Amino acid sequence: MIDYVDIAKFFILKDYEYGIDRIDEINIQKLLYSSHAVHLALSNKPLVEGEFQAWRCGPVYPPLYKFYTQFVMGQLPLPTPDEIERIESPVRLLLEIIWDYIGKHHLYKLNTLDPKDFPWRKARKGLLSNIGSFNPISVEDIKTLGKQICQQIKELNEIEEKSVITDLIQKEFSQETKTEASLLNILKDSL
Repeated sequence: MIDYVDIAKFFILKDYEYGIDRIDEINIQKLLYSSHAVHLALSNKPLVEGEFQAWRCGPVYPPLYKFYTQFVMGQLPLPTPDEIERIESPVRLLLEIIWDYIGKHHLYKLNTLDPKDFPWRKARKGLLSNIGSFNPISVEDIKTLGKQICQQIKELNEIEEKSVITDLIQKEFSQETKTEASLLNILKDSL
């Protein structure tokens, strides 16, 4: 398992590298959730240990929420590149893809995308929008969402005439399970 704080630092650093300066704890939650979903879809293994919960604002990874409560007014600390070096190559490549297709280009949409996803809605079934919840989001539903995200990324590649992860998506749907090593090979082949 990867340390969720390292993943958060990865996305914060990417945000600052690209000069977007719009990332906040809610966006990091949703990038982590998307990364976790795609990792589940590709490797059949969780990216981080523990559950995501269907909170009022969207999917939340409680340990990350607790970590960020120490920062006042959403001032997230700026990590150094050395701090994200602990992330293994296959996962770092996956995070790059998530950043390129969800973070960098669509960060402004993150506040409206994920709360509409079916795993979050399913876990909140029967609750009014203003009611809090700690209901867990099903791992199988998150995995299915990961496949949908892969399909959306594939379609974006085709629209943009890029082949960054077309092979990744095709191989993902044609294989049952993957190890971290084969995930690395699939990601390398697709970049």
